[in-house]
Amino acid sequence: MGVPDEKYALTYRTQSPRLRGWLGQGGWAVVDQALFAGTNFLVGVSLARWLEPAAYGAFSAAYSVFLLVGTLHTALWSEPLLVYGAGRFRESFPVYLRILARDHWRFGALLALGFLTAAHVAYRLGGEALALSLVGMAGAAPLLLYLWMVRRGSYALMQPRQAVLGGGLYLGLYLGSAYFVRQLGWLNTASALLLMGSAALGAAESMRYGLNRTLSEKSDPAPAVQQVRRLHWHYGRWALVAGLLSWLPMNIYYFLLPWFYDLESVARLRALFNLALPVLHLNAALTTLAIPLFARARTSEPARTPRLLRGLILLLSGFTLMAGLGLYVLADFLVGVLYDGKFWFEKGEYVLIAILPLTTLFPNILMAWIKAAEASRKVAMGYAIVSIFVMLSAPALVATLEVKGALIGMMAAHLLLAVIFLKFA
Repeated sequence: MGVPDEKYALTYRTQSPRLRGWLGQGGWAVVDQALFAGTNFLVGVSLARWLEPAAYGAFSAAYSVFLLVGTLHTALWSEPLLVYGAGRFRESFPVYLRILARDHWRFGALLALGFLTAAHVAYRLGGEALALSLVGMAGAAPLLLYLWMVRRGSYALMQPRQAVLGGGLYLGLYLGSAYFVRQLGWLNTASALLLMGSAALGAAESMRYGLNRTLSEKSDPAPAVQQVRRLHWHYGRWALVAGLLSWLPMNIYYFLLPWFYDLESVARLRALFNLALPVLHLNAALTTLAIPLFARARTSEPARTPRLLRGLILLLSGFTLMAGLGLYVLADFLVGVLYDGKFWFEKGEYVLIAILPLTTLFPNILMAWIKAAEASRKVAMGYAIVSIFVMLSAPALVATLEVKGALIGMMAAHLLLAVIFLKFA
């Protein structure tokens, strides 16, 4: 009892302000992620209820292709934005973001053309359901990626409150338009994706306007287009390799399952994966917010950053453990409410999906630490090693254990990745 140890109190006051500040911003990040993830979660669950399993499997496969393309965009736009937007270009952020946006729309036009071409090929081969999803992706993908980029801008500036406002608008726009379109009987995979894209554009522009209002347009000196492109390529070339390889551990199974089984098994995996999405999205938001936090701490207080890393690991691990336990206890109830008896799962599958978020958390935090040091090459090396493991193990796991094998493969890959990143950190 009595008076606390003065030395300890002083140490706490001097070492914890960054972590406390991160927790304050992290609270806004939690709300932001809840809004955006909630919208995407509602899309996934609604389509799982409304579509036949084979059609939902086709949608899941198409969405995994979008995620693959999204890794390229994240590597060259969004991820460098977190580092350079928080540091070098912070004082000229509006100009910097305009440069990135112009290049983004050029990329988006090529992306839309690519999805439309893939839809034409799928239709000619008899895959009408897949073609319909790819048409929706053609319109939605550039808009969704634009939203990803602008949201990262709010995190780079440590202003997730702007993202919260955008998230609320995104949710409201999507739910309102989806309800209206469903009443007309026009809601399908393509229209659902196009509605997501339209809502994303409205939210992104609102968020960008809010960020610009908090900053000065003055830039001394103004960033040059070629300078921005050169820096993003220098940072992103290794992040691009890492991003493309990072797609494998979580998404290769959506293409292996129909090879060994059918599209309905893809739908089962996606429906089960939906249960873990809220926790996965929340952890992703907080670890993303950790990149600029680590980047600033490395510059101003390098000796204290290891304690900051350990504190975040302990904090997020405790939350993820509790969330996983709650997910396992409520899994049967959630599946019944969300899918209305359309899907069924074994207890063992519930155990695996409850543990999965914890296995992905550790490599994500360590990766944020490595990226903040602008060491994307190490991240790429780690994913290259894990990709070899996935390519060798995934076919056998899926062939013998189906959906269980896919979940075990995801978990094993991320545990191996955590060991590798720990070695590199």
